[in-house]
Amino acid sequence: MVHKPKHKVHSFRGLLGDGGQDEINLERQNANVAYRIVTLEIFPNLPGTTDIEDLVQVFREEPSSIPTTAPTVDFTSPDLIAAAFISGNAATQIQGIVTIFDNTLFSRNLFVTHTDALAAKSCNYYIEIEEVPVS
Repeated sequence: MVHKPKHKVHSFRGLLGDGGQDEINLERQNANVAYRIVTLEIFPNLPGTTDIEDLVQVFREEPSSIPTTAPTVDFTSPDLIAAAFISGNAATQIQGIVTIFDNTLFSRNLFVTHTDALAAKSCNYYIEIEEVPVS
């Protein structure tokens, strides 16, 4: 099922190195608007040239650290609202992509992190966030 947003949608994209983090500024003066993630996609920086195991996570609060090896995903954390994982190798290309995001509303900045479990490579991300009126 494809989600068809009913309100204004903002898109953000970036390229994160291994252990990298971006902050998405959502703090607005309008207290009657919250946000929800409608799309999260990731794409390797060097497709078809190297083995990949990229993990991109989206948090409500800035994480205290970002691992560069042995990444951990903990969906019991109230701050984790989305995660995407992609794996593959140069010979067979992409073998799997998994993306999960919560339908929760938020009103503060988001923090996007990237970990590459194989080597220190970069990963692209694309995220769409829908405005939701609240009272």
